[in-house]
Amino acid sequence: MVVGINPGQVMSDEINLYANPDPKEKARIHLQFADRVYTNNAGKRFHKRLLNWLSNILQKPQEVVFQQTVYTNLVKCTTPNNKMPSLEVGRTCFSQNFQRELNFWKPKAVIALGVHCDSLLNKLGISHHFLPHPSHHETRSYHLPFCEKIRSTLGDS
Repeated sequence: MVVGINPGQVMSDEINLYANPDPKEKARIHLQFADRVYTNNAGKRFHKRLLNWLSNILQKPQEVVFQQTVYTNLVKCTTPNNKMPSLEVGRTCFSQNFQRELNFWKPKAVIALGVHCDSLLNKLGISHHFLPHPSHHETRSYHLPFCEKIRSTLGDS
């Protein structure tokens, strides 16, 4: 399970994407959108790097990464100026949403994307691994030690 801190900045083609009130239709629309941004190169740097890094960790082709990985956000709404959510907001989102996701998916590992998510998961007492946030401008190989550590841990369990 890969966890971002919040949904971040909305892409222009996401505006009103989920306006349909039917839950099944929302799910179908979301899966189509995810397919576009992750597998058809319509996403941002974040999507491209995340898919590449997960492929590296799992040592699987990018096409099958999301058959073995679930992506979610700890906080389900974009915070003002995309800033770190308060601990109170984190606790609320954890109890109302994230705890249910953990119970449902029963992940082999939880991976926090970026320092904000890492910090909040630490404060909430959630055992996890750290991976730099994919939208940052680090050098091409910056993420490799983090990926290797997670891959090693997954191989041990």
